[in-house]
Amino acid sequence: MSSIDSSLQPSLERTQELREALSGIRQRVAIAAASSRQPTLVAVSKYKPASDILACFEQSHLDFGENYVQELVDKASLLPREIRWHFIGTLQSNKAKTLASIPNLHCIQTLTSTKAASALNKALPTERASPLHVLLQVNTSGEDNKSGLPPLGPDTDIASTELSQLATFIVKECPKLRLEGLMTIGSLEQSLNASKSEKNLDFEKLRETSQHLADYLTKEHGDGQWGHEATGKLLLSMGMSSDFEAALKSGSDIVRVGTGVTYPGWQPYNTPTGQTSIERPYSTYDPIMSATASTMACNDNGQASAAQLSASVPAGSQITAKWSQWTHAEGPVTVYMAKCNGSCTSSNSNSLKWFKISETGLKSGTVGAGKWGLGDVMATLSYTATIPASLAAGEYLIRHELLALHQANTPQWYPECAQLTVTGGGGKTPSGSYLVSFPGAYSASDPSININIYADPAKSQTTYKVPGPAVWNGQ
Repeated sequence: MSSIDSSLQPSLERTQELREALSGIRQRVAIAAASSRQPTLVAVSKYKPASDILACFEQSHLDFGENYVQELVDKASLLPREIRWHFIGTLQSNKAKTLASIPNLHCIQTLTSTKAASALNKALPTERASPLHVLLQVNTSGEDNKSGLPPLGPDTDIASTELSQLATFIVKECPKLRLEGLMTIGSLEQSLNASKSEKNLDFEKLRETSQHLADYLTKEHGDGQWGHEATGKLLLSMGMSSDFEAALKSGSDIVRVGTGVTYPGWQPYNTPTGQTSIERPYSTYDPIMSATASTMACNDNGQASAAQLSASVPAGSQITAKWSQWTHAEGPVTVYMAKCNGSCTSSNSNSLKWFKISETGLKSGTVGAGKWGLGDVMATLSYTATIPASLAAGEYLIRHELLALHQANTPQWYPECAQLTVTGGGGKTPSGSYLVSFPGAYSASDPSININIYADPAKSQTTYKVPGPAVWNGQ
């Protein structure tokens, strides 16, 4: 191992956080991949300090991905030469010389032009021990905001396509490059909405494109140097933090995952069989209409799923919930947590004591015509809360609640829960009036719940008390 600056060594606490996060991602990769396959996990390290990368490297992780050329150059100069760097950002031909100067640059995953390929081949030093691996980026979703060449289909004249012409150019004219495979950034909607029987069309399209291209290359350039060195297969890089498990199930050989991992939510109208999520299972998008409903805790019977996951989250970090759609702008958003009795997977959410860590009610204006927390959710389809930095480490449920007040005196609750393992922290837990039960925390007679936002008093009312206990600030 090459020598490194001792000042890059991360703190013991940060090392532990990264170790747990990396271990969790590795576990999810292993579960999603077939037992006979060992896909490459590229840890996306953009904006992360070199010390974080070093901590993961010391856990025997070698593959890291960067989006920006200068950031990659700076980090590569500080960190061990054993690291295998992957460039995963938009590739400009005028940056080829800079990238080519990095001795342990392992792969460029975003090649789309002969100009960039030629510039790389020309700039790579003759003393480089092995060719630079390159993947051709394919725009399988057809989205305008995605880079990449068009995919291939059964009726495509392969020889006339940009993809085959670029592949041929690399194989015949770029001896310092090795065409190793294809990469895509598929549509996230495809990954989250595709069921077991409805395969992700973007990932399937890349597999089909790879097969067509491999057949063409075998026929036209069988003696060329392309594909994986050991198998000759064109590798597939598809899947990022939000959809890498779906990509692995579709046959991806490489996934690109950041430490800030996005976990897919529960799909209530799909079969529970085979669903893996940190979110607790529930069966309907319909609202809860009673303040004392037995399902108030997590919109379910309180039990974990058969393949329940848990996300590792450092105390003091932010966690963002995302929705695929939301249509009501009037009402508050609240976030609760509950410490589990031992393992969260074996804990019933109805038996736990909950404390509030965040709320956004009436932000401005009047109750009848003002801006609400739900308005922000409708605009962004997300809500971010901070795990209290002083919270004791352990297993917790986190509960996001949307309370829609758009129908007069007819409150509608939409609670959803997920499992977390909180690391670090300051050893503190709330007590007393901060703790509530679900059901039990709310009453139908509460004026903040049994409310008509269209009545005359609401037209001038500028205050609103969010239902439930006060927010626990970690003290």
